[in-house]
Amino acid sequence: MEIEQVSPNSKNYMRGGTRIFVRRSTDPAGAMLHVGNIIGAPMSREQDVAEHVSGMSGTRTVDRRRVSVRALVYTVRTDESTFENYRNWMMGSAATTFTQDASTSESQTIGTITGCADGADVVVGRYYPLAKKMVSSLTVAGMTEYDNDAATGDYKIDYELGKIAFCRAVTTGELSGAVAYHCSALAGKSFTPFDASEIEVVCEGLRAMEDGDIHEMWTVPKARLEPSGDADITTENDRVMEFTLTQLKHPTSGWGTVTRWALAGS
Repeated sequence: MEIEQVSPNSKNYMRGGTRIFVRRSTDPAGAMLHVGNIIGAPMSREQDVAEHVSGMSGTRTVDRRRVSVRALVYTVRTDESTFENYRNWMMGSAATTFTQDASTSESQTIGTITGCADGADVVVGRYYPLAKKMVSSLTVAGMTEYDNDAATGDYKIDYELGKIAFCRAVTTGELSGAVAYHCSALAGKSFTPFDASEIEVVCEGLRAMEDGDIHEMWTVPKARLEPSGDADITTENDRVMEFTLTQLKHPTSGWGTVTRWALAGS
C-alpha cells in the first residue's frame, strides 16, 4: 500500500488517534512517558516574515518573501490524570518513593500526635495527623467515635488520610490515652510542586489514518513543556490537564523529522 492515495480519496482523511510521548532531559535515556488519551493537540507556528521590495520595474513591488520559523506550539490536552502528567503540569521536582508496612498493632498516645502534646493546644474540630495513613479498626482509650445521628461521641476519623479530630476539649489526663489502629501497606511517590522553572523535553508523536493502515510520526528533539489552562476536576467530569509544548530548533537535529509509513502488502 502507498503512504497516500491520489486525491480526492477518503483514505487520505486523518482524524484522532494522536499519541504523544515525552521525556524530560533529566530522565533516563530512551525512557519516554506516554501522555495518554489526547483530547486535542492543535499546532501553530510562531514565525517572522521578511519581505524584499524591488523598484527595478519603476514600481515598488515585493519580489521575495522569506519565512523564518521561531517555534512550533502544540496545545496538548489530556484527561489521563497520571502521576507523571500531574508532576509535569505542576512543574514538579524529581519524584521520590515512599512505603508503609501493613500493621495490626499500631499504637500511639494522644500526646504524641503532632500538635497534641499539650491538651490546652488541641483545637476542637481540627484534624491532627496520626503516624500512619489508610487506617482502620481505630479505638481511643476512654473515648468513643462520634455518631452523627445520635450527636454523641468524642472524636472523628479520616481513615484514608489517617487524621483524628476531637469533638470536645482534651484534658491533660487524656493525653496518655492510647490510640490503637490497623494500617494498610502502601507504596507511592511524591514530588515538590513548582520546583522546576522550566521543563526541557524531547518528544515523539504518532497519528494514524482513519483506516489505521497508514501512520505518521514526528520527532521533536528540543521543546519546553509548560502547564496552561486549568486542571479542572468535578464529580461529573474527569480532570483535564492542558500543556503548551513549544518546539524550538535543536542546534544539531534541527526541527526533527516527519515520517509516514504504510503496512506492506495491505
